[in-house]
Amino acid sequence: MRVFDRFTGAETDLPSQVEPGRYRLLVAARLNRSIDLQAGEVLWSDGSARCLLSSGATEEESLHDFLQSPPESDGQVPDSLIDEAIKAVAKQWREWQAGAADQPLLSPVMPAQLGHLAEMNRLEIQLEKTLIAGHLQTIAQRPRMDMRYDTELVPVSRARRVALGAQVRLAAHSEDWARREITGVVPSRLLAEVSDDELAIYENRVFAHLLDRLAQLLRHRIRELSALLAKREEAASLSNAERLDYRLREALCRLWGQAFDADETQSAQQVLQTLQRQLGKVLQMQRSPVAQVASLGFTGLTLRSTNILRHDPHYRHLRPLWQLAHADLDQVARTPAERFEQSRKAGEEHSEQVGLLIRHALDAIRRHHPRPLTLNRDGLDWLVEASLPGVSMPRLRFVPARRGKQPWCLAPGSIAGEERHVVFSHADEGKAEQPGADAVLNPLQFYGVERVQQVIEHWLMRHLLAGYPFVVRNVPKALRSSGNDRVMDRPLVAGAERDEVLQAINAGSCNEQTRHALQQAIERLALLDRCRVCGAESTAWEVSHMAFKATCHGCKNEVTWQKRNGSAAYRSGETGRPFEDVGHLAMCW
Repeated sequence: MRVFDRFTGAETDLPSQVEPGRYRLLVAARLNRSIDLQAGEVLWSDGSARCLLSSGATEEESLHDFLQSPPESDGQVPDSLIDEAIKAVAKQWREWQAGAADQPLLSPVMPAQLGHLAEMNRLEIQLEKTLIAGHLQTIAQRPRMDMRYDTELVPVSRARRVALGAQVRLAAHSEDWARREITGVVPSRLLAEVSDDELAIYENRVFAHLLDRLAQLLRHRIRELSALLAKREEAASLSNAERLDYRLREALCRLWGQAFDADETQSAQQVLQTLQRQLGKVLQMQRSPVAQVASLGFTGLTLRSTNILRHDPHYRHLRPLWQLAHADLDQVARTPAERFEQSRKAGEEHSEQVGLLIRHALDAIRRHHPRPLTLNRDGLDWLVEASLPGVSMPRLRFVPARRGKQPWCLAPGSIAGEERHVVFSHADEGKAEQPGADAVLNPLQFYGVERVQQVIEHWLMRHLLAGYPFVVRNVPKALRSSGNDRVMDRPLVAGAERDEVLQAINAGSCNEQTRHALQQAIERLALLDRCRVCGAESTAWEVSHMAFKATCHGCKNEVTWQKRNGSAAYRSGETGRPFEDVGHLAMCW
C-alpha cells in the first residue's frame, strides 16, 4: 500500500514494520477489520502488534506489524511521566487560548501540574495504614488455610483414616497383604486419606495477587517520582551552573520556573522514601510460603464476597486495597477503537506542545528580527514562513512524532520547497550526549526552545546570506563600485552615506528593476547589521575579499563569514563551547 511518509515528506510503500504516527494514508482503509480511516488520516496503533489494512472495493488486504514500545526499566524516565507532562502542557495551552489575549505565553517545560505526582495517592495512604496496623504481615505469617484430604497408598503404620474403597482394592491386590490368618487378611499397605494444609484457598490467592499488583504499582511510582526529582535537581543545577552563559541561564530559568518549591521537593523525597519502604515490605511478604503457593491461582478482577474477606480481622482489609489497586484499570482503553483514539489524542497533544516551543522561539527571534515570521498548522505539523527581501525562502516544517531518535540537523535538504524537522516526544534508545541532539524534545527537556530557536535562526541566516556580497548590475554612474555594477558588501552607515545612496537611487536614471534590487540589497544588509543576540542595530564591520567580520557594539558578539572554494563558512558567538553551555547564542556552519 502506498502511503505518505511524514518524516521524509515523500510517498512510499508501507514497510513491514510500521512506526505508529509516521505514515498518512493516501486512500481510505480499514485497520484490523474494525477501524475505518479516511484518506489523509495518520496511521496510529490500536494497541495490537498486527497492522492489517484493507482498502478499495475489492477489500485488498496487506499485513504489517506495528513497532511496539520497549518496556520501562529502572533508571529510565518512564513514558508515563513524559505523557503526563505533555498532557499537562496541552491542557494549559488550551486554557491559555481560551483566556485573555494579554496573558504571557505559558512555559512549555516542566509544568507545575506534575507536583501532584510528588504526593501520596489514596492507595499508598491506605497501604501505609494497613502496613502500620500489621494486617498484611499477619496474613503472610499466619494465613488462613483449609484441610485437604488426598487418597494415597501408605503403610498401615501411617494410615489414620481409611479411604473409601480401601477394602475392595485390598481384596484385588494380594501384594499389599502382610499375611493371611483364619480371621482374615492382615494388610501391609492400605488406601488411606492423608490430610494436608491447603494454603491456596481463594482468600490467599487474592492476597498473593494483591501483593503482585502492589509491587508493580510501587515500582512504577518509584521510577516516576525518582525521574521527577532528578529533573527538579537538574533544573536547580542549571540555575547555579557557572559554566552556562548568563543569558542562556536566565532564559532557561525563566522557562522552567519553579515546578515545585523547595518544601515540596523535600516532601517528595519523603514520599519516595515511604514508597521504597512499602515496596520492601511487599517484596518480603511475596517471599512468604502463602504468597508463593497461592500466586499460581487466578482470581479475576472482581472479588467474591466470602465470609473470610468480610469478617476476618485481617483479611477484611484486602478488599479496599484491591479496589484501589485496580481502580485505574477502569480508565484503560480496552477496545481497539479506544486504544487508537488514545494514540491519536496523544499525537495531538504532542503537536500542541511542539507548537508552543515554536511560539516561544519565534517570540525571542522577533525581538531582534523586524521582518514578519508567521506560524501555521497543517494537521499535526507546524509551518514557519518568513519574508526576506530578494530571497525565495523555503518553508520550515516541524513534524511532531511519537517515538524515535535521529540527529538534530540544522540544515536538512529542501523537499518540495520545505525544510523538514522531525521532533520526537519519546526516545527509543538511550539519552543523547547533548540535550535534544537526538531530536527528542518533550517538556522534560529544558533545551527545547533553544533547539528550535537555533534551527529557525540558522534557516533565516543561511538564506539571508545567500548571494553575499550582493551585486546589482548596471547601476547609475554615481552608484558604481566595480565596472557598471554596485557591490553591496557592508551596511550603509546611517547619516551622510545612507542619504547619499538613497538620493542617488531616487535621482538616478535606473529602471524600476534595478532600483528594487538596490533597495532589497540595502534591506538585507540592514538585517545582517542587526545583532542576533541582543538586537542592537549597529555593529562594527570589517570587510575583505569574500569575507566579513561584524562585532556588536553592545554585547560584543562576533560574526564572521568567508567564502573559499565555493563553500561559505559562518560563525557567530562562542562556537567552541558545547551547546548546553551557550544554546542558540552560538551558531556556525
